[in-house]
Amino acid sequence: MKKFLAISIVFLLAIMFTVPAMAVEADFKGAYRVRGWSFKYNPMDPNNNTSTNSYMRMRLRLDPTLKVTDDLSVTARIDMLDGVMYGDPSYSTGAGKATDGRINTSAPSSTNASTHTHSVTTNNLRVHRAYLTYKSPIGGIVAGRMKGGTWGTWFADGEDDYDRLIYVVPVDQFTFAATYEKVGEGAMTYPNTKSNKDNDKYYLSGTYKADNIEAGALLAFYNYGMLPDLAGYLASGKAYGLTPYAIAKFGIFSVESEISYYTGKATFNPTDLGQGTRKDKDIEVWGAYLQAGVDLSPVEIKAGYAYASGDANTGANGGDGEKFKSYCYLGTGQTFQPLFILTGQDYDLYGSLGGLGNLANPSAQNVTLGTSSNRTTSTDGYSLGYLNVNVKPIDNLTVGLVVGLSQADDVPKNWVSKSHGTEYDFVTNWKIVENLNYQFIGAYLQSGDYFKQTNNKAEIKNPYVFYNELKLSF
Repeated sequence: MKKFLAISIVFLLAIMFTVPAMAVEADFKGAYRVRGWSFKYNPMDPNNNTSTNSYMRMRLRLDPTLKVTDDLSVTARIDMLDGVMYGDPSYSTGAGKATDGRINTSAPSSTNASTHTHSVTTNNLRVHRAYLTYKSPIGGIVAGRMKGGTWGTWFADGEDDYDRLIYVVPVDQFTFAATYEKVGEGAMTYPNTKSNKDNDKYYLSGTYKADNIEAGALLAFYNYGMLPDLAGYLASGKAYGLTPYAIAKFGIFSVESEISYYTGKATFNPTDLGQGTRKDKDIEVWGAYLQAGVDLSPVEIKAGYAYASGDANTGANGGDGEKFKSYCYLGTGQTFQPLFILTGQDYDLYGSLGGLGNLANPSAQNVTLGTSSNRTTSTDGYSLGYLNVNVKPIDNLTVGLVVGLSQADDVPKNWVSKSHGTEYDFVTNWKIVENLNYQFIGAYLQSGDYFKQTNNKAEIKNPYVFYNELKLSF
């Protein structure tokens, strides 16, 4: 099977490079990047305040499109050496490399079916996306594995890959879409006992775009046959959501906003699932985002606020554990990164910070119905404000400063504080030449007492990070 997959990939690439003789047009986009981190005092562990680390990672990404006709095409995404660390011996000998020294097509060492995340430690080539696009006279059809998790503004957006079927109908300045998304297949997880326990999502959306304004609304229905919690139980669940947004620009002023509300119920069925007796849980989560800006070229100023409802008691019984209120269940949003340390997923600190992770910790989505011992910073929600000032002294250079404050929405009764602290980010983007960009970020978190957890006498350090990225786009 591995040999077949490797041959198939090589065959696909061969077709792309020989398309002039086949009346099929090929378009290549992609990027190669090298990223380096150097950080101090991570994780913020009272018993380990001297932690430090520095390393570099790389990735080559190809986004090829095969255009069969003007209305029919196939698009893919292929990553090579994704997340591979400079000097990692596993890619010169052993698990990270095939015996012939070329391509390792082995399966990921771990995969999360609900978030489509995977380990990169045993792979140096992976096909993430493959989907077709057909523009018919009565609307467009997109089918396959593609980018999902994006809607409206950048608030709570992600870049995960999802298996989807989309029907799109454009009408003048309006666009209407119906989307079916397969999140989990019960026949793969429980082939003999719960093959009908699938996880599916359904969306209806409408957007309006004009010169200076964009607005839309998304209706969602989640039908989950398998809602796992970390205590080892399973539940079925249904949730209904509404997410409107608006983006507007008037002269030098800009404003954008998004609100998200989901309600539903998670139901335990001991007879069906054989997991014992647990109370059902209502689901009620909120998210909100507002950002305003002014462009006083060469200076641009933006101020924003984001809120995600939290739930410190995710246990099955007692207290507010009878209602699940944590917004992280919907996804924490890898692209929503106003603060590099507290909200960033582009570096390897999101799972640390005192062992609880930051506000974008993707593993928080697995806590869904878990016990309080499985909490993360994400499950507690947040109330976050930030100010961003960017200066463009020359055409190819932007220098910025971001200051942000954050606190948890909900914490356990014995928690020391809600305060995550105050973060300061210095950001530089330099366009060296066309298609080649360099970014530097220096981030410092003045840690809040939230990370002391339940120990008021704990001494925690203030972590700082230096980040460098060199990226060639084509």
